Amino acid sequence: TARPAAGTPAHLLRAQAKEATWIRILVEGQPPREMILQPGQSAAWTSDSTFLITLGNAGGVTLTVDGQELPPLGKSGQVLRNIRLPYSSTDTQG
Repeated sequence: TARPAAGTPAHLLRAQAKEATWIRILVEGQPPREMILQPGQSAAWTSDSTFLITLGNAGGVTLTVDGQELPPLGKSGQVLRNIRLPYSSTDTQG
């Protein structure tokens, strides 16, 4: 069973903005973080469990979780609330 080394977060979330996008990230055990990403800007967060994301412009940002780019979560201008990442898979982990 491959486990991350002690002190290494389990998950990395990266957001790359194509359009101006308001984003709110909630990581378990941390205060929520909100920001507006402008086109070309990116930001990254780490978590030992999951991320809870609210997007003000679902089509305006590309999300990458643990190095895997996700397909667009919605259309340009669409608001999406409380998206939990990484997606829970039916695969058994570890």
